[in-house]
Amino acid sequence: MPSAQGNFHVPPAPGGGVSPPPEPRLPAAGRRTRYAYVGTGGRAKMFLDPVAQRFAATAEIVGLCDLSTVRAELHRDRLCREFGYARVPVYRPGDFDRLLAETRPDVVVVCTLDREHDTYIPAALRAGCDV
Repeated sequence: MPSAQGNFHVPPAPGGGVSPPPEPRLPAAGRRTRYAYVGTGGRAKMFLDPVAQRFAATAEIVGLCDLSTVRAELHRDRLCREFGYARVPVYRPGDFDRLLAETRPDVVVVCTLDREHDTYIPAALRAGCDV
């Protein structure tokens, strides 16, 4: 089923059931696009900073997720210090579904090791996020 950004196939939900993907979360007029990031290693800064700086009027970072909470908290603190952000919540990988439920991102940016992408992309798509 096509999303607002293109054609994506969403793998079946756990347990083998096949259900259509939810409609993508499109921001309401006047609302900023909500971004969550999973993986805060070497790739993350080049994706975090443009949203925090150049696109601040139309986008916001709502959550960070990483195996290393120290690394995620460093980015969170840097967002506060360099871009005036409030403290963005930090989640562990086992809490990724909770990140999706609590922060309700429109977009999930996956910056993990390539071999871990298949853990996060299907879950984000099932939650109605663009990836």
